[in-house]
Amino acid sequence: MMGGSSLPILVTVALLSCASPVISVKRPVGIMTATCKDGREAFCDCKADIERSNPILCKNILRQCAESFCNPICLRMGWEILIDVDCGRTPGWRGCRAFQEQMHKSQRAISAQFQAHVCSQDLDCCRNETRLVNWVEDHVYADLYPNSHLPLQACAEGAASAKVDVCAMCNAAVTVDILADERRCIPSHMKTKDIMPGGVHERCLFLSDLIANRRDALVEELQGAICSCAGCCEGGCYYKEHDQDEWLSSILDHIEASFGLQ
Repeated sequence: MMGGSSLPILVTVALLSCASPVISVKRPVGIMTATCKDGREAFCDCKADIERSNPILCKNILRQCAESFCNPICLRMGWEILIDVDCGRTPGWRGCRAFQEQMHKSQRAISAQFQAHVCSQDLDCCRNETRLVNWVEDHVYADLYPNSHLPLQACAEGAASAKVDVCAMCNAAVTVDILADERRCIPSHMKTKDIMPGGVHERCLFLSDLIANRRDALVEELQGAICSCAGCCEGGCYYKEHDQDEWLSSILDHIEASFGLQ
C-alpha cells in the first residue's frame, strides 16, 4: 500500500565491507503504485559509521545505486519489448513484407523510445533528462547515422499512396508484448538464492516486478503508440525524430517540459 501506510518491503541492513551495504528486500509483488523511488529508498543506504568516516565514499555509493535503477536496470536489464509483424493479417497490403523487414531492423529504436518514456515518466527511474535523450538518440540513429531508423520508409511510402490506409494496415499487422522475467536479471550460471542481497541483480528483480505488475497497461499503451512511432499513423513517437533539426528541437522541448519551463 502507498500513501499513509508503508510499502511492504522488509529491509535488513548489514555490512559486508566498509564499502558495500547489504540489504535484504521482500519483492513488491502486487504493488501497482510502487516506483524506483521506493527502490532507491529500500536499496540505497550507507551505514552511519561509514558516512562519518568516509562521507565521499558514502555519497558515491548512494549515487551509483540510485543511477543503477535507470541504466542498466530499467533501460537494459529488467524487461524487454517484443514486436511481431504478421503480414497474413493484411493480405491486401503489398508493402507489408518490406514493412516487416524494416520493423525488424528498427524495433530497438522503437523499444528505446518506449523504455525511456516508461523509465522516466512512469517509474521515476531515470532523472537525468539530458543523458536519457542521448541514450534514445543513440538507438534511433544507431548504425544509420546521420539518417534515422524512424520513421520507416514503408510507412512513408504507404502514406503517399491513395490505395492503402497504411495506418490501418500497420495496426492490423503489428502486435506487441512485454517480457519481464527474472532470468533477465540473474546470470545464467546463478540461481536466485546465489545473488548478493542489495546488489544490482536484486535491484533488477525489484524493477522486473514493477514492470510485471504493470504489464497489461504497458502493452495496451505501446500497442496504441507503435504505429505512430513507426510513422504509419499520425502523432509521432515519445521523442520525435524526423530530421536532425526536429530531433534537436524535440530534445529541447522535452527537457524544458521536464523542468516546467514551457
